[in-house]
Amino acid sequence: MYPNKFYMILFMVIIGFINYYFFVKDKRFLKYGFQKDRKGGIYIIIIFIFLGISLLILSNVNREKIFKERRENPSIEQIERRPSLEGKIRKWFEETF
Repeated sequence: MYPNKFYMILFMVIIGFINYYFFVKDKRFLKYGFQKDRKGGIYIIIIFIFLGISLLILSNVNREKIFKERRENPSIEQIERRPSLEGKIRKWFEETF
């Protein structure tokens, strides 16, 4: 998606630090009773919402990049029309009958 992989690595490092700070550092994940704890459930829901929003944002960035690339470098397949099967059949009927 990006010409430089630095952005993706930076994103993963930030997520890793957040995970370490909130859960691993004080072994908080061992203290959570996932059956009874609402706070843990809310954290999970917030993470899913964050991942969904980041998925939408990054997919729009990638889509814009693809559209820009197609506008700048149209390929031959997009410019020339390929003959369709229906057109070949009509031509055959006109020549035959």
